[in-house]
Amino acid sequence: MKNFKKVALALASSLIMASTSLTAFAAPNTTDTDLPTGTVSYTKNVTTGVRAKTNTTPVFMNNQSGMTLWVYANGGSKPSSVSVTYNTGTTIGTYAKVKPGKYVIHTTIYEDGYRKAWLNISTGVNGVSGRCKGVWSPDTAGSYPSAN
Repeated sequence: MKNFKKVALALASSLIMASTSLTAFAAPNTTDTDLPTGTVSYTKNVTTGVRAKTNTTPVFMNNQSGMTLWVYANGGSKPSSVSVTYNTGTTIGTYAKVKPGKYVIHTTIYEDGYRKAWLNISTGVNGVSGRCKGVWSPDTAGSYPSAN
């Protein structure tokens, strides 16, 4: 009976340790989320919601807008309003021109200690405007060409 208790205790301890170690590693956040569908132009932008950034992979974007988009991939807290010429000392980000199609945007968001990501999107070209359409994810699964 003593051996049974020791084996049961060892098994229970092993299961508890295994379950807590699994929760220490966040799964990649590669689920695609729709881009905001507002109109974008040189002077008008849209911003995505803030999502968890769980690893060092690039940000993924599938641009279905039919035009090249000027994308600022941000890390950190999103301010209440974001201008097209966005600049603040509380976030880090990377600009990229994203043509229609599937691309990655290389950033150092995770490496610089930020665990949240969001996009600020415009056209970056005077006289060009249209509806923003597509999907994005803060982490990448798969291999895609680089937008930047």
